[in-house]
Amino acid sequence: MNSRPTDDRRPDEMFTLLPDGASLIRPVRQFIDKDDV
Repeated sequence: MNSRPTDDRRPDEMFTLLPDGASLIRPVRQFIDKDDV
């Protein structure tokens, strides 16, 4: 079950742990959006 903890959790969520998470989440979300589409 713990084979891919990063895959299970969203990247934007992990960034939130960082102090600049909010700033990183913005660009990260866009990057994922493009990949998602």
